[in-house]
Amino acid sequence: MYLLILVFCLFSFWGADWFHYLDLYRVLKDNPYDSTHLEPFYLWIINNVAPNYFVFRLVVWGFALVLFWWTLRTMNMDKGEALFFFVAGFLIWYSYSRATLAMSMMFCGTALITNESATYRFPRFLLGSIGMILAFFLHKSAILGLAIIAMAFLLSIVKTKTYKVIILLIPLFVIGMRYLFVNIGDFVSDDDYIEFVADSASRNFSAETSSMGLGSLLQTILERIPYFLTAFCGVLIQKQRLKMPRSFSCFANIMILLVVISTVLLFVDSFNTKTLSIRLFRFSIIPATILLSYCWRNRLNLKLVKTTLWFCIISSSYQLLYAFYVL
Repeated sequence: MYLLILVFCLFSFWGADWFHYLDLYRVLKDNPYDSTHLEPFYLWIINNVAPNYFVFRLVVWGFALVLFWWTLRTMNMDKGEALFFFVAGFLIWYSYSRATLAMSMMFCGTALITNESATYRFPRFLLGSIGMILAFFLHKSAILGLAIIAMAFLLSIVKTKTYKVIILLIPLFVIGMRYLFVNIGDFVSDDDYIEFVADSASRNFSAETSSMGLGSLLQTILERIPYFLTAFCGVLIQKQRLKMPRSFSCFANIMILLVVISTVLLFVDSFNTKTLSIRLFRFSIIPATILLSYCWRNRLNLKLVKTTLWFCIISSSYQLLYAFYVL
């Protein structure tokens, strides 16, 4: 199954980023010192490891899948069930961007740190912490993901029910994000690298979401419905005060926070915040897979889980058909 998933990631040419990375690979292979928004790790792979573009993707997405497998193993999950939900609803976006590697790294680190097993506790904590720090160097947007993970971990150890805390924090999210991104020009003006990343992301977002009409709008809605339904499942678990391992409780909190903050960003008057909103929604891929699989295994909120699964299948099918239509 992992091999088939890897092949899918290698040939995900229905996404604009596949061709974007191909162009970057060709340019950097011919001119290794050209200015680029890629992180140094990817430049090293291009110049020292990958003789062609497919080897580059093999290294990046192969490493990401190893980290994903390690996450499932650390959390003692049924890998068959987890991969079923993953393929049904989220694989198409997992194969899309290099941010996948940063996402896989930081959630693997989260699983290692929150695992409650008494064996090798300190080595797991140390390795997980290193992995989460390294995630930032694999994609700059990981810093927001890491902040959300820290918040989720804190919420998982407090006694107050998480969903109530999150509801109370929503106004603070709005105020904080509005203040940060209204002044985004000042934030990036002294850093050409970050400015280039923001501009590039904005162009990609514009190309994907503008002038596509109803088809693109439906694509966006169908992609996000499973995220919202899975987050609602997490809220129900919190509301029902169900006992669950700390690692799963933390991932449920991560799922809720990602969806809440992504939604808040949609209402902040900045183009770059909407780009970040897309990124954070897609950071939900691994937490959603874990939460849905956990609920299925423990027969929790099964009706909602089945509904989410159907929307996952419909969404993935539409994404593929629409992508081939646009090509």
